[in-house]
Amino acid sequence: MPNKKRILVFAEYYLPGIKGGGPITTIKNMVDALSDFFEFRIVTLDRDLGDKEPYKGIKKGWNEVGDASVLYLGPKEIKISKFIKILKEEEYDAIYFNSFFSVKFTLKPLIAYKRLKLEKQVIIAPRGEFSKGALQLKSHIKKLYLMIARKLFPLNKVIFQASSEFEKNDIKAIFKEANVVIAPNIRTQPIENLPFENKTKGMLKIVFLSRISPKKNLLYALEVLKEIKGELYFEIYGPIEDKEYWNKCNEIIKNLPANVKVSYCGQINHDRVIETMNNYHLFFLPTLGENYGHVIHEALLAGCPVLISDQTPWKDLQKKGVGWDIPLKQKEEFTKAISFMIQLSNKEFRELSKKARQYGAEVSRDKTVIEANKNLFRKS
Repeated sequence: MPNKKRILVFAEYYLPGIKGGGPITTIKNMVDALSDFFEFRIVTLDRDLGDKEPYKGIKKGWNEVGDASVLYLGPKEIKISKFIKILKEEEYDAIYFNSFFSVKFTLKPLIAYKRLKLEKQVIIAPRGEFSKGALQLKSHIKKLYLMIARKLFPLNKVIFQASSEFEKNDIKAIFKEANVVIAPNIRTQPIENLPFENKTKGMLKIVFLSRISPKKNLLYALEVLKEIKGELYFEIYGPIEDKEYWNKCNEIIKNLPANVKVSYCGQINHDRVIETMNNYHLFFLPTLGENYGHVIHEALLAGCPVLISDQTPWKDLQKKGVGWDIPLKQKEEFTKAISFMIQLSNKEFRELSKKARQYGAEVSRDKTVIEANKNLFRKS
């Protein structure tokens, strides 16, 4: 397509990284769905979250990764002067930030933008960073960051992308005058012909698949498991982002009752998430806040019912017959949900699993999501 609009994306982590979680999936899905209409250039770190070595096989300069061009920067290159050079190299129709609270890949490029006195459209996708739960983590640092950001840039001139009305309200609570556009995260597509997991009454296999950090609330999940009766297997996937937090989790794991078996299974590539979820009866994520939650959608696509907090856009799951979204204050309701799942027979679980998969597929087919994302960039 001639004369595509060119979008410059700043994202701290991108492919082939796997530890950065949902934001990587979000950008990949966006590129896959919209590359016929827009040209995406992505500036990112040259290594995965927490890694000391860069990715193998990348070269200096722009790399072709799927339908995007990607520039990988080493830690020493993340300087305002480098971002000035990048912004001057090419003409861009819009500049897109895949985070708000990123000094390296939002604040520094914004300073470069300001020094160049550019007037291109700026779009910021906070990715759930303004949820109440997320703002409570390192709150003093975030207050200082907000103060600097307000002085640095007229945030009322920025387009904030919200993935839902739920996130729009969170953004407006911080920036009352903000221009917030709802453009939901582009959905992962179903995998055809997945088998259904079998289940025995009195036994349950639960999966936790996310970064191991306070925001994802694994500690809370482990506390809930203390109260459960029956044969329970709880398997944890995801990068250990916060080692001190993981140590606290391990202390609880050591003291869980004998009927609860916990295993840490390491981390997996994004393209294996749905197939992995397919091996479990329940996905448990009592998160402090998600702007979308790709992994929740992927669990549903796998036919794995979900047990999550009410701090995500996924609502009324019990009415839909595909899981639960429960306030974190109601810990006993999480216990009841797991106890209910343990007692399901194979036939009963199969019905629940089918409903979850059907609902996940319905969400994937929502064409209005693609149009909303096209319109987000057409405004630039």
